[in-house]
Amino acid sequence: MNITYTVKDLKELNTVCKELQEVILVTSKQFKNQIFFLEAQMGSGKTTFIRNLIQKFNKDLKATSPTFAGMHIYTGIDFDYYHYDLYQVGLNLEELQDILDDEKNKLIFFEWAENLEDQIKESLKSNETTIQTIKIDVLNNEERIFKLT
Repeated sequence: MNITYTVKDLKELNTVCKELQEVILVTSKQFKNQIFFLEAQMGSGKTTFIRNLIQKFNKDLKATSPTFAGMHIYTGIDFDYYHYDLYQVGLNLEELQDILDDEKNKLIFFEWAENLEDQIKESLKSNETTIQTIKIDVLNNEERIFKLT
């Protein structure tokens, strides 16, 4: 999937997240785990994007930044959501493999994915897992470009 969105405000981000929700639901029929690597500068809206997307599935879940904890887990109806911040905290690969092996469908978000080594990214690939990279480019205080590959 190669898609580019230009987002000028939160209303447009809502629209993008609604479209992605539909793609995720279709993809979940084939893949149990969906991993999203977010790559962007500080303050670009990574957590805002993740919060908005999770709320499309469960409006009562309020995703917050895992900067200090390193990871947050949210339990939902259709999915469990894992939200990692790799800016200062590393990844426990063994723990992540246990999460991937679990039976429930999962959406897994990695903020600062550019801090992950390529061999770790490769080790996450499987027949039950799809991986997307989302790059966020800041145009100005409000505008962002989201590139999904």
